[in-house]
Amino acid sequence: MEMVANHQLASLILLMGLFTSATAITVIIRPSRRDLFDAIKEMQEAKYYSFVMLIKMHPLQTLLQNVTFFMPSDKNLSDSSLSEDGVHQFLLEHSIPTPLLFDQLRIFPTASMIPTSHAGFMLNVSNNGVKSFYINNVQIVGPNICTSGSSISIATMYLLTNIQLALLVLLMSLITSPSSSATNTTTNNNLYNAIKDMQNASYFSFVMLINMYPVEKFPKNVTFFMPSDRTLSQTSLSESMLHFLLRHSIPSPLHFDHLALLPTGSVIPTSQPGYNLRVSNYGKKGFYLNRIQITTPNICTSETSIRCHGISGVLGSVRNRSHAVAMPRQSSVAPMLLPLKNVVPMPAPAPFGALKSDGPSLQTNDMRLLKRGGKSSQGNE
Repeated sequence: MEMVANHQLASLILLMGLFTSATAITVIIRPSRRDLFDAIKEMQEAKYYSFVMLIKMHPLQTLLQNVTFFMPSDKNLSDSSLSEDGVHQFLLEHSIPTPLLFDQLRIFPTASMIPTSHAGFMLNVSNNGVKSFYINNVQIVGPNICTSGSSISIATMYLLTNIQLALLVLLMSLITSPSSSATNTTTNNNLYNAIKDMQNASYFSFVMLINMYPVEKFPKNVTFFMPSDRTLSQTSLSESMLHFLLRHSIPSPLHFDHLALLPTGSVIPTSQPGYNLRVSNYGKKGFYLNRIQITTPNICTSETSIRCHGISGVLGSVRNRSHAVAMPRQSSVAPMLLPLKNVVPMPAPAPFGALKSDGPSLQTNDMRLLKRGGKSSQGNE
């Protein structure tokens, strides 16, 4: 009886501290760069690349100094429809303004309400022991991922299973113009099938970026060039994600066998006006675009209107030139300019043997976003 009373007292003290932190959120304290760097490194080592991308999409000063993050996996984030404008709120709703180890967190009894870093958004605790701890009906399955540092990395990170898309996303998908519904349905289905191919090849972070924008933002016929999750998590994403995606695509679906016909010096215009890709074709020794190698060709095979290939780095980013590899020498070949404005999609040739991929392999269950009020139904574990 005394032990139960002590636990209740401890949880009450923690809750008081959390409410105090939550009400003081108006004053944002600049976190230690060292702590954030150490925490991000541990997230990357545990393969939470997409969550790291979300953190890097916002200035450092927008993060709290002492914080505990709750992190969905790359696969589950790729299943969500998170807008670029909603990333900051998403991070606040998936964090609490104090660093807690799991041993401290599991002191909270069932029905405890924990305030998040987003004012007014609460987490409802369901505590059934170490192996069954839920917040808003979402289970913590990977406690204490970040363990080094003083403010952020003491705030351990947790993997959340079973993301559920917001009802608004479902409603918005049902509200379509009658005159364009057939076209939109076809385009949506094509992109959906291509996204499944990307996810099957573990390019979850790139899928997450695509899902931030409506399908009409992209050409109907397109080829994507996709950096791996690990590479994207190491990238400083200060620009618009839409510009990033347009720069990593060309407005025509090209199988790798078609790309391989282009000689060194050829220039390919991307979906971003004014940004071109210069080809370096060394045959079996490698095919490069702006010194970035295509490492995994022909990932998207379900649709002829959408193609995608894995690449070794980020295109057009000065900070990521380290991903560009030394290319073999070759005698000069007459360059050509590939016009893509009115290219008719070519029939797919025989499957091309995939090269070695640097994309991470991560298989997880479906999961839910943290929902207000904790009323979402519990998924399969």
